[in-house]
Amino acid sequence: RAGPLRHFAGWYGRHVWPATAALILLVFAAGSVTLQLVVRDRIGDGVTVAGLDVGGQTAASAYETLASGLAPRVSAVRLQTDAGEPLTLTLAQLGMSVDVTATAQAALARGRQRLPLGLEVWLPGGGGDVAPTVRVDAATYQQGLEAVRAAVHVPVRDARLDISADG
Repeated sequence: RAGPLRHFAGWYGRHVWPATAALILLVFAAGSVTLQLVVRDRIGDGVTVAGLDVGGQTAASAYETLASGLAPRVSAVRLQTDAGEPLTLTLAQLGMSVDVTATAQAALARGRQRLPLGLEVWLPGGGGDVAPTVRVDAATYQQGLEAVRAAVHVPVRDARLDISADG
């Protein structure tokens, strides 16, 4: 009577290609699941927000990075006027604010694909720059535009055009 190992060897000899293919698929599936578990709460590599690298960070650490590094980069708007002196307004004066939480969540979503049944997977190569999420208060924005208009307003001039035969 043959032992279980000899029985398996005989079976494997008859089914070498399907068994090898099944083993390769099993290893590939295990690797894919492991990768998804590792990157589940992490932002993909190569993801930046306004030039700040947040790749590999969790959403919480990306929030910290963005809160400390993004505000100085986008805190003011500078306009050059005809008077020669620039007009500088803060985002707050224009009724704008950067939503750091939403921006960190957008960075986390970069490179992720939704599948049926609510599954979400991360695929390599999904890096790139994520635009900061900006919130605007309409009333304050209008007031900020009035300040800009007052600084750059040019009075209306006579715009008549005379066309004559002599020139």
